[in-house]
Amino acid sequence: ALLVRRTERLGALLLAGFYGLSVVAFHLPNAVASWKHIGVWNGPAEITYLAMGGVALFATGAGTLRNTLSLVARILAGSSALVFGLAHFNYIEFTATFVPAWIPPNGVFWAWATGGGHFAAGLALVSGYQARLAATMHAAMMGSFVLLIHIPRVIANPEKHEEWIMLGVSSGLTGSALLIRKYAT
Repeated sequence: ALLVRRTERLGALLLAGFYGLSVVAFHLPNAVASWKHIGVWNGPAEITYLAMGGVALFATGAGTLRNTLSLVARILAGSSALVFGLAHFNYIEFTATFVPAWIPPNGVFWAWATGGGHFAAGLALVSGYQARLAATMHAAMMGSFVLLIHIPRVIANPEKHEEWIMLGVSSGLTGSALLIRKYAT
């Protein structure tokens, strides 16, 4: 439904609704139960960010609700990006293991840098200050994860389903960032 112009808004609404229900039913209870542990908030944040791409697209034809839905999409996407940044900071060494060795200077540097990128994008999206630029840069950064990290990992280990999952999630987050940039900033 998302690929056909005539049904893209319905597809966006269904996608956002499905993702939203998934967060509330499956992820939020665990996150609330372990609210002090940032790692449990990353899953709900990823799905919320994906859903907000759908909300941003749906908002384009929502009439009087357009501005409200765009604002909700921007703020919740920004909140999710803040969680991504905090998760990077909290798990620096783990995050650094994803950075290919051939990218200078080292994985720890890029773990901090990308955590800062997520956090800065989150602040900009939540505040509305330079939100379009932030969403553009966030999409570029997440797109670079797809190209530099996840595609090579899938090629190297096509039998590992978790690599395919990370590629799919990262690709979806990149697409959502582009929708948020275009329709919610």
